[in-house]
Amino acid sequence: MCSRNRRFVYTSHSRRLLVAITALASLLIPGLRVSASIGTQTYVLAEGFDTCANVSAATLSAWWNGTPWYVYGTYLGGSGGAYVGCVPMSQATINSAIGQGWALEPFWYGRQMPSSCIRETYPSTISLNTTTAYSQGKSEADSANTAAASFGYGTFDIIYYDLEATGDSSACIAAAKAFVNGWEYELAYFTAYWGGLYGSSCSSNLSSFASIANVPRAIAPRDVNHDPTGVYGLSCLSDSLWDNEQRIHQLAAMVPLMYGGHSLVVDEDCAYGPVDTNSGVDRSPFNCSYVHQ
Repeated sequence: MCSRNRRFVYTSHSRRLLVAITALASLLIPGLRVSASIGTQTYVLAEGFDTCANVSAATLSAWWNGTPWYVYGTYLGGSGGAYVGCVPMSQATINSAIGQGWALEPFWYGRQMPSSCIRETYPSTISLNTTTAYSQGKSEADSANTAAASFGYGTFDIIYYDLEATGDSSACIAAAKAFVNGWEYELAYFTAYWGGLYGSSCSSNLSSFASIANVPRAIAPRDVNHDPTGVYGLSCLSDSLWDNEQRIHQLAAMVPLMYGGHSLVVDEDCAYGPVDTNSGVDRSPFNCSYVHQ
């Protein structure tokens, strides 16, 4: 699924049929939304940033005018994010960002691994029972679907699950894989969206998710030590995985920056993959050579 000759997954007949069925269902089921204010998926090679802070429309405007950045990774919701202080954008700010030209990359930061697997303690955790973990992944996908639809994300847009460290024991990795399998399955077959996965290229064991039944359609690997101007050459992650415009590399973390008098603490990204926008790519240069270091 991750090789260069498998890009057909984005336009398969089965997927089109599913979306057609979903569109028909939207006429019959109140609250089910398919059309949206945020445009369809676009593939880019572009710079960007992500943050789960509360960002104002004025700040986004100043950063749009003062940087070469094009992609904005934003927190969509989830219990894990709420626990660490993440704040979803308001609808007004989303509308403003899209109007300014930003391409969005939505993250869902929900359940995390239990303290028996990792050092951090979260209030909502993934079960080490793989059957339960799979069901939990599906439930998180349903919640993310509701949030994405309410904000106006369009058909085929990818929602990235923020999975922090998984732990290295076989039981922890098996539970994480079952969870992500449920996440991807539910989004791919029962919503208008695809599922993606964010995590550390090493401590989140990203490579292990290339072998599950429902492989994430794209990944957002965090690796702050390698290849600051691209998406390959990352630690613990083969270049042969997710190699078909399927990566958004988080290359620097918690960097305080100011543009146009507006400051933020952000993670810096290089996107070579799918993002969500109404405007198409209109920023230059279309690469990541000017990312702040």
